[in-house]
Amino acid sequence: MVEKRDQWLGRRRMHLRLRFLQGESTGSYVTRLAARNNRPTEEVLRSMGTGPVPVDPQYTEMYVSRYARERLATLAGHTVAEMQERLIGLRDEFLMPKNAKDDWEWPWDARAGYIVQACSLCAARRGTRSPAWLILPDPWQVCLRHQRWTDNSRSTDPPTSI
Repeated sequence: MVEKRDQWLGRRRMHLRLRFLQGESTGSYVTRLAARNNRPTEEVLRSMGTGPVPVDPQYTEMYVSRYARERLATLAGHTVAEMQERLIGLRDEFLMPKNAKDDWEWPWDARAGYIVQACSLCAARRGTRSPAWLILPDPWQVCLRHQRWTDNSRSTDPPTSI
């Protein structure tokens, strides 16, 4: 864990807020928040603490420390409780250990479930034009509204209709 941190790091909300997607992964949310504010993901992460370079959210989930979770909530303009309710990976049981040297990690296997592409039509209704990624208990999902099938193939191809 970093001994001394900048006390002002991540203390201001980003200019543009981002709408949540039901079941979205933390990595997908952070990446979309950065893009929405026209910032590189690495810059947003630096506002959350220290850690490894980001991984594309289609490959794994991002897990954070308590410190980074608080900073992300501030940057996003929400309370920690709101963030935990909307992003499964921010719940207490998925936080990194207190003695971790970094404030986030991108392990190869997601601990909270499977990374599944969101229905692009549902995401577009929430203001998202790029692929978004969900963390789900099953390796697939059917969007009943748009009759689309998505799975954890990690492809960026549009979901297929059923």
